[in-house]
Amino acid sequence: PWDCECSDILYLKNWIVQHASIVNPSGYGGVDNVKCSGTNS
Repeated sequence: PWDCECSDILYLKNWIVQHASIVNPSGYGGVDNVKCSGTNS
């Protein structure tokens, strides 16, 4: 699901997991649908 090579991707993933209810309040998609907005867009 992670289609990017951002240097902070692991940090972002961990943050998203911890704040999943804030990032996806409706619970649709979840972390699997999160895409990095870095160099590989």
